[in-house]
Amino acid sequence: MKISRVRSSMLKTSFLFCLSLLLIVQSVMITAVAAQEVNEEDQITIRHRLPKFVPLKVELIGLDSTNVLEDFEAKVTNMSNKPIYSLRFELETVDVKVSGAPIGFSLNYGRRELSSGANESEENNIKPTDVPINPNESITLKLRTHYKDTLKAYKRNIENGMFPKPQIYELVFIDLTYADRTGFTKRGFFNLKKH
Repeated sequence: MKISRVRSSMLKTSFLFCLSLLLIVQSVMITAVAAQEVNEEDQITIRHRLPKFVPLKVELIGLDSTNVLEDFEAKVTNMSNKPIYSLRFELETVDVKVSGAPIGFSLNYGRRELSSGANESEENNIKPTDVPINPNESITLKLRTHYKDTLKAYKRNIENGMFPKPQIYELVFIDLTYADRTGFTKRGFFNLKKH
């Protein structure tokens, strides 16, 4: 009888030990999963979409920063044999839409009047003040340069729940224009030369 009591006591102790160990392991696992979810939620991804026929090289910089949007830079290199006078990109949200459209920030180089979408006028002509991106030269496009106050308001809107926090952004090529009014859009080559 004493042996069965000892065994019963040992079994209860073993069971309680195993149960305690299981609860501790489960608690640690839940904490680790919660920490991983927080990190994934704060993670922002930026990628770029550049058609293969566009003679540019794009390098995304600042993606490992804790303030990705403020520190984000796109280093763009002219890989063509002609100077570029106008260049346009759009940084858009992929996973969050407002009224069915992505939230976007324009990143431009050069005067808008030189771009493919500009109406024909005297302003479309190259001026001595227009500085090109020469072949094999690079420029750096930055959100913080043009959108310092807008980025603050954008973050406030997310914090105030106006829309969910986007986690995926895409740098989308819009167009580039050469001095001779030819260039590329995301659809292909264009020619705006006066005939």
